[in-house]
Amino acid sequence: MKKLTIFLTLLFNLLFAYGQIKPIKFDKNGRVIEVSPIIKGQTEYDKLKNSFNTTTTAIDATLEEAKVDLIKDIIERLEASIKSLEGGKEQYSLLFEKVAEIRDHYCEARGDLQRLINTKPLSDADNINIRGLPLITDALKEVWDKKTDSATSLNLNKTFATFKIYKPSLANLFYAAHYNLVYADTKNPIYKSLGDRDLFAALNTFSDLLKSLEEKLKDPSGYREAHKLATIISKSELFLMFKEPWLAQLLWLNKAEPRVNPFDHTSEILLLNNPGWTLSEDHAYQAYLDALIKRKVSFDSSGNYTLFKQILAEKNLLKSRSTFNTIRDSLKKVSDQDFTKLKIGFTYLNLLKIPYNETSINERYYRSIMADNELIEGDDEDLKFLNAAETITWAVHNKVEGQTIKLNAPNKVALNATGKTEQEINRFFSEAASLFAVLNPNILQFNKFVNQITTPRYIQDPKKAFGEKPLFDVNELKFDGDVETLKKGNLYLKLLETSTLPPAPWTPNQSKIPIFETKLLKSEALDTLNTYKYTIQSILKKDTTLIDAVKFKVGKYVRFNLSGGLAYTFNAQSQNELNQDSQDNISFKSSSQSYRGIALFNLYFVGKGMLKPDDNILPKRDGCGRLFWQLGVGIPEPLTNFYSGVGYNIGPGLLFSTGIHLSGKNRYDVVNNEVIEEKKIYQPRGYVSISVEPGNLLKALGLFGK
Repeated sequence: MKKLTIFLTLLFNLLFAYGQIKPIKFDKNGRVIEVSPIIKGQTEYDKLKNSFNTTTTAIDATLEEAKVDLIKDIIERLEASIKSLEGGKEQYSLLFEKVAEIRDHYCEARGDLQRLINTKPLSDADNINIRGLPLITDALKEVWDKKTDSATSLNLNKTFATFKIYKPSLANLFYAAHYNLVYADTKNPIYKSLGDRDLFAALNTFSDLLKSLEEKLKDPSGYREAHKLATIISKSELFLMFKEPWLAQLLWLNKAEPRVNPFDHTSEILLLNNPGWTLSEDHAYQAYLDALIKRKVSFDSSGNYTLFKQILAEKNLLKSRSTFNTIRDSLKKVSDQDFTKLKIGFTYLNLLKIPYNETSINERYYRSIMADNELIEGDDEDLKFLNAAETITWAVHNKVEGQTIKLNAPNKVALNATGKTEQEINRFFSEAASLFAVLNPNILQFNKFVNQITTPRYIQDPKKAFGEKPLFDVNELKFDGDVETLKKGNLYLKLLETSTLPPAPWTPNQSKIPIFETKLLKSEALDTLNTYKYTIQSILKKDTTLIDAVKFKVGKYVRFNLSGGLAYTFNAQSQNELNQDSQDNISFKSSSQSYRGIALFNLYFVGKGMLKPDDNILPKRDGCGRLFWQLGVGIPEPLTNFYSGVGYNIGPGLLFSTGIHLSGKNRYDVVNNEVIEEKKIYQPRGYVSISVEPGNLLKALGLFGK
């Protein structure tokens, strides 16, 4: 009883597991590694949809790694900023009244982040507390518990289902959240309004005031007027903007290099769209590049000269540029592209497609392959036989952007309906017929002849997103009174002239182009009696790779045919033959015949019939189509020997059958040597037979007709 219980339990589990829909599995990069076959209906789709959110375990695991990477990146920026603040106190004093206090806040935040990164597992969002920089705390809490997002849908025609995976880009989400908090800070009203004012006119006025102040300070007689100008400058909005906390809140993002726009790109280029600039457009752009080069020469001590070389190359090439508008449009395009990447909060990892409820798809010929597969030339998979109404469907998963998946036109060759087995039988009969015609051209009995022939990332790395971050290394300078105002004003002006407008707050969105996607392909309509070979290629840049190759035959179905051969009857009925001599004496001769030639009509009644050409004895495809029901007559004496049975064509071309043989027997009523009545009585007997198909039957009959 115990063994029976165990057996039934195992059987139940097996049946239950068989009925389950296999979940979709992805690797940590979002590549699909296991996927269900065709979704056969709404029930299966609903099951798969419900289990879909639990299939991203590998991807979600990488979010913990992303948290660690994000914290490390923040720490790296803070450490570089701390070093810059310590090495350039005098220069930073032009920007901040309490440089040491800012440095202390950065150090405190660095310590809290280091403790956070050493927590295993990482703390919950509620436990995050980054002292010194509370905006980092708020921004981390906002993005800390983001999970992989997924979505499913059926297309309008319900021919396939789509499954979409989005992975949070934690760095982009965090830096957007942090910047939005700075922008929303009520203590930064002037900074927030930069994009809403006529900044260029204000810059001209600010620049003119600074030039006048510098001139007045050259002559002691102008000190009184200089003081008035210094007072006006110190109360101007552009000067007061640098007293707002935004600069300290954003300074660490670029490793203490002060920028009005911490991301160095926006939808508008500040100097290139200046309606009130007094210089020509070409000269304005030259001035912009000159100011940028001067800033780099003065403050860049990072040792990374890539960006600096690009600026110099831009200035050298400017002379050969045809129009200023080309330069402006080019820079704006690059700027927009960079900022678009930064605004991606959820990376579109995979657009997976699975055929749905497709009655035209035979699951046996549904091929799920990977776009990075690599097949050796000639290593084709033989699918044996397809019928003309069928097609092959490919789902090529993990196709990447820029990759072309090409289904090549098939190599198509006409196919002979006569298979190898049948050809060998034909050859045998042809050779045998020739041989027997030579040896005995007078053979007349077909029965005798037959007896002689038995045969047994992040979307964007934060370092790349924000550019190289040079340190602020300056000479020690000290200014007092109005001279200090002039120095501060000139520094503020330089920062404004070499920066771009800060962007408006944004909500990170989902990327529109998936990193991986599925390409669905179908073979063309098929013609009977042809061989096909299909190949699929991957084309990526200059590389072309064979990723799949299949070959198959398309035969034809035969519903009926004729055959002739030899039958053996069990317990054959004796035949009576009456002889009467000239004296009217009657004698009887009784004989029986177990072997007899037969001519047969065969009806293939299963499915679509018998598939030709197929040389397998037990074909994988439509094997039951070889079964037939037959009717036949004996040769000779066709009117007294009837056959009916079932059989199997093993060649095709060689048929074995068994059934009932109705054999006629003459019965005579004789009285006083006189036949009163003669009648034929039919009795059933069992038989087995072997026969061949029509062509060979005709050859045999032609042979015996000689």
